[in-house]
Amino acid sequence: MGKLINGKWAYRLWTTDASGEFKRSESVFRGQIQKSGPHPPQAGRYHLYVSYACPWAHRTLIARRLLGLEDVVSAQVVDPYMTQEGWHFSTRDGCGADEVNHADFLRDIYRVANPDVTCRVTVPVLWDRETRTIVNNESREIVRMFDRVLAPAFGAPASLTPAKLEAEVDALTARFYNSVNNGVYRCGFATSQAAYTRAFTSLFAELDQLERELEGKQWLVGGQLTEADLFLFTTLFRFDAVYFGHFKCNRRAIRDYPNLYAHTQRVYAVPGVAETCHLDHIIEHYYRSHESINPKRIIPGGPRDFFPVNTVQQGALPVAGHAEPPFPAPPEATRLSAEQVGEHLKGRTRWRLEEDHLVCDLDFASFGDAMAYLTHVADKAEAFNHHPDIHNSYSRVTLRLRTHDADAITALDFALVDALDGIRQ
Repeated sequence: MGKLINGKWAYRLWTTDASGEFKRSESVFRGQIQKSGPHPPQAGRYHLYVSYACPWAHRTLIARRLLGLEDVVSAQVVDPYMTQEGWHFSTRDGCGADEVNHADFLRDIYRVANPDVTCRVTVPVLWDRETRTIVNNESREIVRMFDRVLAPAFGAPASLTPAKLEAEVDALTARFYNSVNNGVYRCGFATSQAAYTRAFTSLFAELDQLERELEGKQWLVGGQLTEADLFLFTTLFRFDAVYFGHFKCNRRAIRDYPNLYAHTQRVYAVPGVAETCHLDHIIEHYYRSHESINPKRIIPGGPRDFFPVNTVQQGALPVAGHAEPPFPAPPEATRLSAEQVGEHLKGRTRWRLEEDHLVCDLDFASFGDAMAYLTHVADKAEAFNHHPDIHNSYSRVTLRLRTHDADAITALDFALVDALDGIRQ
């Protein structure tokens, strides 16, 4: 990692204080997209520089996708290997040349914005094509601008942080920022045992607390997907593959936290999120770029299967408040065929008739995934089942869950009409 000092590039390791604790530098570009300022909301005007490897940049990529801004804000992915020259552009493995400023290194973008700047060169970077400057390089502020300014004008009619939840979302994300999001770096970049121990203790105390708070809940705040879920997700998605070993955050893996693991899979299953997740970039970046931690730059072979493919994605909800429930009310009809029900559910599930019994099969990677899905759909399933066209048409409607985890749990069969209480247990 390096930095610009009065516009001159210098290779510098991360900063620690006298006690050996990692100190993250503040983002220096804090402009806003707003109607009355130098950066008005315009489609096609802004460009996002990101790394698939970086959790902070990953936040902005997910928000851009979920808020329908991919045709409004263009994006460029840097090479995952951060050399002594910093982030650079390449054309390998999903990366690309800089088509906006034709730079070789991200530091050149910073120098265009301010030739004399002194700062770390980080991603994400939100660039204004018209003023030829960096608007902002603070991920949380970029996500909020996408949500509050660009999405209402050009994107999806949705919000990742509705006004009624803003205070609670902001308080929670501020709470777990230093202990979790930044906490893994405080562990990995600590230069003294005492500093590492403080960070390690704080990290797992907060993970334990979040595990408790997610008991019986699908989302962190307000019963819906918000920025808080995304900001936690981009750290947890990297945890087992990188932070557990590389940063010595090894008291427990996320797989060992049933609620946190289910929550991470739930966010991953939101349509559009998986396409922003690139474990190959993540693993290469951390193990190859941090020479002081991994001097031989040996890249481990695993884990690469944090999220095995399963059909939980079919039932996941996109941005809260603007999603179709997994069990919408069926169209008016005197009797619905299995094909009609399947069509109405838009292909999320596989329905079939067994005599007078309507059955749906879903495959899950683990028992935890299946239980998380059942908890999520219970209320909607009840409304679906008690719709008269369903209830009068079939003697029994079953959602059959099949799991394939290491415990060899082979099948769960719940009759949604006759045993709905069993789903909630």
